[in-house]
Amino acid sequence: MLTEQQKQLLHKLIDKYENRSAYGANEKLKQRVKIGINEREFPDYYHTSESNYRKEFNIDCSELEKAGYLICDWEKFSKGEELKRISLHEDAVPKILRVLNRKSKSEQYCQMEHICLELMQEAPRELHTFYDDMLQQIRNINPLPSIFSLKSEDETRRAIHGLNQLFLNDKEITMRKWSIKLYNDSKEFEYYGKRIINVIKKYVSPDKEDMDEKGILETFGVTVKPLMVKIYGKWVIQTDYGKIDFAADRFGIGIHPENLSILNTELLDVKAIVTIENETSYYDYIEYCHSNQLDHLVVYLGGFHNSARRKILVSISECVNARKMDVNFFHWGDIDLGGMFIYKRLCEDTGIFFTPIYMDPKTYLKFVEHGSPITETYIQKISALLEKNEFSMFHDVIPLILNYKRKIEQEIVDINM
Repeated sequence: MLTEQQKQLLHKLIDKYENRSAYGANEKLKQRVKIGINEREFPDYYHTSESNYRKEFNIDCSELEKAGYLICDWEKFSKGEELKRISLHEDAVPKILRVLNRKSKSEQYCQMEHICLELMQEAPRELHTFYDDMLQQIRNINPLPSIFSLKSEDETRRAIHGLNQLFLNDKEITMRKWSIKLYNDSKEFEYYGKRIINVIKKYVSPDKEDMDEKGILETFGVTVKPLMVKIYGKWVIQTDYGKIDFAADRFGIGIHPENLSILNTELLDVKAIVTIENETSYYDYIEYCHSNQLDHLVVYLGGFHNSARRKILVSISECVNARKMDVNFFHWGDIDLGGMFIYKRLCEDTGIFFTPIYMDPKTYLKFVEHGSPITETYIQKISALLEKNEFSMFHDVIPLILNYKRKIEQEIVDINM
């Protein structure tokens, strides 16, 4: 029967053995896996007032050596009294793993491969590249992102299931209800949240790198609390809950998109439809419409839109097309990497061509002194957009961002200046 200290020492040696870069290679390395006995690693070993600790430690190591698990190297002329280092007997690794009731790293990686192959079956198209990459990393026994827990198959399976379902979600739902839906527990999704977000940022949507966890989850329809879509303009609709006139209030009407089931449009009398990322800018634009007597329909999206908001925009577009109205769609967002990706996704997901406004070189130069500095990594990412035709509408402003090394958030832009 091993003592707790003996188990800890063996776990420590196995960890070091399995964390070597050459782990899994057929050839045996000449250099032994060892742990130095020093004050940093084992401070109690050097406490003169606690000689019992050293004696017990030495006895534990000597017993492990007799069992063939490790090799003790003693300080010169201090054999049996002061250890210099302990080294792992690699031939004994299978036996040590059995004694510790521990699975080898290879076995753990095999389990991760099984989970990937299983959950890949339910995964949406957007995650296939992630799964392909993970399978390659697993088969090469490379480090894996934190969404994988080598010590817990169940935790890994539940976390990756949460990732899959996030991409499959087609409605707006609070995080508490979302967690209950997935795990029958109102808090469990929060436990996996950061790991899931890290996967999205690194492997799926690098354009979301600058967004916080809350913002990213909202793009998938998972919110801390119900989010209202705010709309202003001459649009009157009939819904399951009655009539809504979005011009009834000076700043429009806020609605929950899940409750907006449009039966028919009674009135749509506008010259343009404008979607806006930032809430403050939404109110500024409405004031601008009042001051200049503009009949625009203004929609506050709140960053990346999701499926619930997409339905509203598509309904407006269908009405415009059905009535053959001469109306254009515009979008106003941040003059930065995220703003450009939001614009691109907005056009692609709705099938509507939006013309960007206040995201041009003139606006950039006017407010650049108030912009935020960007990093070298950011510079590389936004430079890459110059090679992509789908971002051609921003190819005139990107060189300015690279030159001034600043990005501009929407609320900085004062359209009344």
